[in-house]
Amino acid sequence: MRKGSVVVLLLLFFSLTLCFLVYAEAGTINFPDGRKYVGEVEDGQPNGQGTLTFPDGRKFVGEFEDGKASGKGTFTWPDGRKYVGEYEDSLPNGKGTLTWPDGKKYVGDFEDDKLSGKGTMTWPDGKKYIGEYENSEPNGKGTLTMPDGTKYVGQFKNGRPTSSRSDE
Repeated sequence: MRKGSVVVLLLLFFSLTLCFLVYAEAGTINFPDGRKYVGEVEDGQPNGQGTLTFPDGRKFVGEFEDGKASGKGTFTWPDGRKYVGEYEDSLPNGKGTLTWPDGKKYVGDFEDDKLSGKGTMTWPDGKKYIGEYENSEPNGKGTLTMPDGTKYVGQFKNGRPTSSRSDE
């Protein structure tokens, strides 16, 4: 065998070996609690792209790492709610959008499944809040605009304005 052929064979062998080491095979996992996962599996758990369906109709489609939702994904509820955004440890963490079936919509930051940081909430009637959130409520600086155009600009605590000041 020639020296060039040996080098090509060795490169092919190492390339194939590397492919098998990083390859996550497709599979299905049926959990005892009724959840079903279909997607990439590594070491017997979700890893990579996949879909996790719950017995009550909830569904997550997105990225998994070590069995947990991690990265980008979409979570839908049977009642029509939908979250599209970033996940960490199977919870919304980072930037995302949460919509409700009635047309209400939040776009902004999430921390451990709660609205937290900067965000914008809009309601179907035209009401809009832009500002800071903590524990899923307006907390900190923000602007609340009512459907008639009346605005409150100022501080919020536990979802409520801290004074009656408004700007038209």
